[in-house]
Amino acid sequence: MFKYILKRIAGALVTVWIVVSLTWFMMQAIPGDPFQNERRVIPELKEQLRKYYGLDKPLVVQYGVYMKNFAQGNLGMSFLRKNRMVNTIIKEGLPYSASLGLRAIAVGFIVGISLGIVAALNHNKGWDRFSIFVAILGVSIPGFVIAATLQWFLGVKLKILPVAQWKSFAHTIMPTFALSLTMIAQVARFMRSSMLDVIGQDYIKTAKAKGLSTMKIIWSHEIRNAILPVITILGPWIAFVLTGSFVIETIFAIPGIGKFYVQSINAQDYPLITGITAFMGVLMVFMNLLVDILYGLIDPRIRLDGSSK
Repeated sequence: MFKYILKRIAGALVTVWIVVSLTWFMMQAIPGDPFQNERRVIPELKEQLRKYYGLDKPLVVQYGVYMKNFAQGNLGMSFLRKNRMVNTIIKEGLPYSASLGLRAIAVGFIVGISLGIVAALNHNKGWDRFSIFVAILGVSIPGFVIAATLQWFLGVKLKILPVAQWKSFAHTIMPTFALSLTMIAQVARFMRSSMLDVIGQDYIKTAKAKGLSTMKIIWSHEIRNAILPVITILGPWIAFVLTGSFVIETIFAIPGIGKFYVQSINAQDYPLITGITAFMGVLMVFMNLLVDILYGLIDPRIRLDGSSK
C-alpha cells in the first residue's frame, strides 16, 4: 500500500507539472499583455511595468523563474491586483468557495443517494420516473440557467430570497441549489443504476433465502456494494464543487475563487490564472488519490496494491 501511494504521488506531481506548464504556455500564446489596455499609462511606464514583472525576458527564462517559485509554494504577484500575492488572493476567496462547495456537496450527495436508492427500490414506478426526470433536468440544463431562473422567480418575482451577495443563510440557498443540481442528477443516476445491478445479484437472493430482514439486506448488502461506483465520481466532483462554480459565483456576486478567476482571465493576469488552475489541479489529484484509498477501506476485497487475498 505504501509503495502504491508513493507511485500515485509521483504521478500526481507529474500531472500537476503538466497542467501548470500547459496553462502557463497557453496564456503566453494569447496576443498582447496585461498592460495593453491601460490607456492612461504612458508607453514608458508600460515598459517599466513589463520589466518589473519580468515580461521583457525570453519565455524560457520566464518559465524557469515561474516554475522555480511555484516549487517553493510562491504563485507570484497578481497583475490585476497591484502588490497582492496570488497565494493571498486564493486564501481570501477560498473560504467563500469552500463554504458554497461544502453546502452543495452535502445537498448533492444526500439528495442524490437517497433519490437513487428510492428509485431503484421502486423500479418503473412513480419515484423511479421522478428520479429519471431529475437526472435529465440536471444534466441538460446548465447551472447558470438554473441560477438565473431562480434569481428571477424567487428573488425578483416572489421576493422571498435575496437575489445576490453572501451575507446570511438566506443568501446561500439559491447558489447552493444551482450548484448542487447537476451533482444530484449524476449521483442519483449512478446510484440507481448501481442499485439495480446489485439487487439482481445471487448473493442478494441468498440473503433473502436466509431470512434476513429487508432493511438489513438493503443497508448491509445493497447500498454498501452499490455505493462504490458513486464514490468513484465523487472525488472529482468534490474537488470541482469545493472551489465553487466560476459562473455561479459570478452570477450571485460571491467573493470566492471563481470571481477572481473570471476577472483574471479578462485582465490576462497570468500568475493569478495559473495559480488558481494549479490549485484546482492539486486538489483534483488529491481527491482522486483519496477516493482510491477509500475504495479499499469500504470494500475489503479491493487491494490497493492490485493483489487479492
